[in-house]
Amino acid sequence: MTTESLQRPTPLFDEVDAVWPSMEQSAALLGLPRVTNAGAIDGPGPLARESDPVTSHAAADSISVEALEESEAFVMITLRERGIATMPQLEQWAFGEWSGSRIRTAVKQLVEKGLVRKVDDEGITPRGRACGRFEVVR
Repeated sequence: MTTESLQRPTPLFDEVDAVWPSMEQSAALLGLPRVTNAGAIDGPGPLARESDPVTSHAAADSISVEALEESEAFVMITLRERGIATMPQLEQWAFGEWSGSRIRTAVKQLVEKGLVRKVDDEGITPRGRACGRFEVVR
């Protein structure tokens, strides 16, 4: 196997990499400290409750710390650039990169860390229901 065969197949990835910041760049842009182990202090914390079914534990085991950090960085960057947003908006903007569930969890984690706050319940879902709106804590 040559090193040529290990290179990226198209220049598209380089264009995306040039536009989308790395985790370290995102944290630096946001003025955040580098988070390790999804914010855990003494090592990786559980991503599933003990009472959760086996499938939840398998899903939790498949999530990398990098994915957690990247999804949180995505939410922070998006809210900084676009301002106040609803959960459905964040899910739509993340479509294809992360699931709606991952984005909802990232928002919850950021709220718990005090980096994002719920502004009000004045948002409207695509189905016309009321929902919360979120913003970055300044």
